[in-house]
Amino acid sequence: MALLFKKVGSAFKDLFEKDYPTEAGDKFRVDADITLKNDDVKVVVNGYKNTIGETGAKVQADATLSGIDTTVSATTDNQWELKFSKDAADGLNVAINPKVGDKGFSIAGLVEYKHEKATLNFSVNSDQPLEKQEIGDITLYGATVVQPLDNISVGVESSYNLGDGVEKVNAVALFDKDDRSVLISSKNAFKESGLQSTATLGYSQKINNALAAVDFSFNILDNEISPTLRTGVDYSLGSDSSIKTRVQFNGKSNASLGLVFDQDYHENVKVSVGADLNLNKLTGDKKIGENHKFGVSLSFFA
Repeated sequence: MALLFKKVGSAFKDLFEKDYPTEAGDKFRVDADITLKNDDVKVVVNGYKNTIGETGAKVQADATLSGIDTTVSATTDNQWELKFSKDAADGLNVAINPKVGDKGFSIAGLVEYKHEKATLNFSVNSDQPLEKQEIGDITLYGATVVQPLDNISVGVESSYNLGDGVEKVNAVALFDKDDRSVLISSKNAFKESGLQSTATLGYSQKINNALAAVDFSFNILDNEISPTLRTGVDYSLGSDSSIKTRVQFNGKSNASLGLVFDQDYHENVKVSVGADLNLNKLTGDKKIGENHKFGVSLSFFA
């Protein structure tokens, strides 16, 4: 089955970005997740608190009602979201996604088609509350992936704002054979300041219990080129624990080291402890880059 556009090369993103519990900046933050599910309903509760007293929570429930997949979510900052989706035909799914909160009511419509050798996504999104809606607040999104051969996936996505024109055009190609993958991607965002482009070449390989990957990218903005090199390893220590590490070099001198240890307990508790260290500060240059970051994530499943 062909992949959706967002899934092409997702192993690279998971290794370099996913599950690093260090996204709270300079504020030490503890997250807790509780998942409850049976054959018909799944409920996920996420909450966090940091050292300066900020707290937040989100509750999401998923169920199938009369053949319609239904998702309801609410957050403590008064944001409510619904999603209703249904398989209209073989491989074809349609959905409607209304949202309501302090900023008002907005809505999106989505169509998704999956085939053995191709996928197609199309959506219409309102970026502003309907009561303040103008033609320029509506964005059209489309993406497609084709699989000409079993080990090759090629995709393109684009979004078009009815007021401002083309917002982005992205393309990706994935060559996947045995335990090795090669990823080539191009991201192009059309902003008021000009075109911002990123070209990436990545390679990954699974070796026994480890997945190793490296990617190299160029970010081009205002005729200035900024390179980024990332390399990382996700190593499984067994069925219930793993260690993940990444090293990232941005530009000429900004370097960081990320570390994460995951441990599952009794099949219903997962703890993640992570750090993102600024290598420049460790080597004596205190002025370059961000501060060190540390994070803890705690998840409960039932």
